[in-house]
Amino acid sequence: MNIWENIKNRLTVDEVISSYIPIQSNGSNYRCVCPFHKEKSPSLIISPQKGIWHCFGCGQGGDIFRFVEEYEHISKSDALQILAKKAGVELEQKDIVKTSPEQTNRQDSGLKYLTFGADTYHKILLKLLQDKTNRITQYCLSRGLTPQIIEQFQIGYAPTGNFLLKLSQKHGLDLNLLLEVGILRKDDGKDLKDKFTDRLILPIWNKIGQVIGFTGRSIPPDKVERPKYLNSPQSIWFNKSQIWYGWHLARPYILQEKKVIVVEGNMDVVASFSAGLSYTMASQGTSFTEAQIKMLSTVTKTIWLAFDNDEAGKLSSDKFFKIATLYGLSVQKVLIPESFKDLDEFLKSEPNIKLQASPYLDYILKEKHSQLANSNPDIQKIAILSALDLISALDAISREQYLIKLNQISGLSVTALSSQLTLAINNVTTQPAEPAREIIENKDKTILVSWQNLIATSYQGNYGKGLQSLYLLLKYIFPLELFESNLEEYIIRSQEEFELIKENLQNNPEIPRLWAESITSFIDNKTVQFFQNPDLQDYYLTWKQKGLN
Repeated sequence: MNIWENIKNRLTVDEVISSYIPIQSNGSNYRCVCPFHKEKSPSLIISPQKGIWHCFGCGQGGDIFRFVEEYEHISKSDALQILAKKAGVELEQKDIVKTSPEQTNRQDSGLKYLTFGADTYHKILLKLLQDKTNRITQYCLSRGLTPQIIEQFQIGYAPTGNFLLKLSQKHGLDLNLLLEVGILRKDDGKDLKDKFTDRLILPIWNKIGQVIGFTGRSIPPDKVERPKYLNSPQSIWFNKSQIWYGWHLARPYILQEKKVIVVEGNMDVVASFSAGLSYTMASQGTSFTEAQIKMLSTVTKTIWLAFDNDEAGKLSSDKFFKIATLYGLSVQKVLIPESFKDLDEFLKSEPNIKLQASPYLDYILKEKHSQLANSNPDIQKIAILSALDLISALDAISREQYLIKLNQISGLSVTALSSQLTLAINNVTTQPAEPAREIIENKDKTILVSWQNLIATSYQGNYGKGLQSLYLLLKYIFPLELFESNLEEYIIRSQEEFELIKENLQNNPEIPRLWAESITSFIDNKTVQFFQNPDLQDYYLTWKQKGLN
């Protein structure tokens, strides 16, 4: 028995899915609202007997690994690690990665050292908190760090005196590897020292909750002149351009709330969680990348932006808006009064604050209203060019809508504004707004479901060239993992899922004909694509000649 089957024998499909979303009994099966497309009535069926699930609304389906992959937006190997932990199965490295043994061992050892560092820092802080007069305790109290929050974020403290170095030497740890993961550093004399000293420590995790680095926050009053925040160095474990602080903690709440609050700093995330806003993540400062925005697009399309109220935060907010908008995300500005420097300070101003947000461009037009309507041509021109730069990231309809708003505020003609906007559009990032995950339009999704239902209810064990050709055409149109290399492999892999479909569909001989007609109409509308490729042209002509035979 391989590792995959071992885990599936220990976990039932209803047990796994119910740990993510509510399910309800439906005879011998279970039913729930599908989390992979918008719906109000439950169309996802779970079969404990077969160990699979299938959605009749969007066509998604598979086993427990497939569900965790899709729900968590992670790789198959990451899903394996999550379910192995849930099942109490110990994995060997060969089960997880396909790297060389040397590289695998080093990566694994580095993760263990990072976990060791996080655990050590955390235990030190817990010990210090027993003394209510300690300045560390006083600082934690001033920041509203409750025992629950300290535990949830595994917050720690890095002491002075090279404590981690001495502890590592005592236990015979690999000092070069500790240097590589960023727990140690070299001073000017090339001597090894602790990387973090007299700082509050916030561990940083990857998407599946493994410690990959740290943020150290200085504790006022600081005795030496040094940066307020200190992060782990870039490494094979820690790449700040590809992570969000708090991702694995916030993700379930983001899916539930259908939005995410994006903040600058890790302490802002902690403060948000303390205030009950558990759908918050940080971009590791005002710097962020398109890779990070792509990650966001896999969990939500609505962003509540809450960068700091200083000039750097405002400039970064504009940059974020432009890139996120190009990727099809809806960006709104969290309304933080100018009297507060950041979200953390605003949330602490009074209990039970209810955050409000405004469409980002509406907020900008209101904030810059006086400049946009200013009688001084130079002041007005700068404000208008800044607004047009943001408008240039919008789709054509939205551009027109905001040009009209800008015309009403500034008094400039829509013609003049439109001409200047054309120049701004030529300067905007033109990278296609491709989502990080494949998205199927609703009409295409219906065809995919029709195909699955048709095969499940009509396939009798034999298939000819017509059905094979149709399969290859659909495989070309839908670049998803739902399709194997050929029809035979697809049917073998999907057999149990087809049986589940058949069990839950009413036996109406007229329905399969309608499915076939909708598929035929859909394929016929793709003829231009097919005739540009000789192989696809042959498949199409064979399908038209043979039909489902």
